[in-house]
Amino acid sequence: MVAALLGPLLLWLIYLGGMPLALICLILCGLMWYEFLNMTFRDIKLSLRILTFLLGITICLRALTILPNTHANLFQACLLLLLFVAFLRDPLPIDSSISKLGVLFFGLFYCFSLLPFLSNLRESPEGLGLVLLALLTTWAGDTAAYFTGRAWGKEKLYPVISPGKTRAGAYGAIAGALVCSVSLVSLLKLPISLGHALALGLLIAISGILGDLAESMLKRAYQVKDSSKLLPGHGGILDRFDAFLFVIPLTYCYCTIFLDLSGA
Repeated sequence: MVAALLGPLLLWLIYLGGMPLALICLILCGLMWYEFLNMTFRDIKLSLRILTFLLGITICLRALTILPNTHANLFQACLLLLLFVAFLRDPLPIDSSISKLGVLFFGLFYCFSLLPFLSNLRESPEGLGLVLLALLTTWAGDTAAYFTGRAWGKEKLYPVISPGKTRAGAYGAIAGALVCSVSLVSLLKLPISLGHALALGLLIAISGILGDLAESMLKRAYQVKDSSKLLPGHGGILDRFDAFLFVIPLTYCYCTIFLDLSGA
């Protein structure tokens, strides 16, 4: 039921693009940061929650090109200064404080810098088709991985991080993504050659697998099953968007560097 309601809503916002999509990216980034803090810093002070949230929002607004760089630089510098001062007052040993700062900065990058590429990709030439290509190919790869893993999955892919993933599932994800990518390029009439369609399918499959493993590694490190219980039956926002956090930026970079869609 959750997927049936939220899936079409997300697709509708992608179709609209512009400010509605940028706004939902901002909201989702904030929710992911909330989940990240609850996994990694359950007892963090409210003042630090607010401070890091504001810092993350400026990162996201800058990535979405909503906030001018001059204002963003000044605001971020002030927030970073306050964050450093807050950790200087931390009674923990200096090495522990540095470790906590490292985790915080990783989380800020992970939660606020990657998803805004969804809006950036949508606003590029042929953006709607490219976003649909990235999302649907990821879903096709996940579906193929599930069935091939169930049917032939014996050898584990990375059991220390994710015991459920198998090499057969990974191969199935790649095969499913390749077929879906080539089919969508033809169906959506995207000005992309067969070679680039295959390359994108391979890139989306591999980056999706790595995105899944990255979040699994995070959850395994902090011994949690789901990032949150925000979506009944699905876990949290991070659980649903873990693959896309790697797929979308890499798809955007590939299309920007290797494809000339300006005349499409």
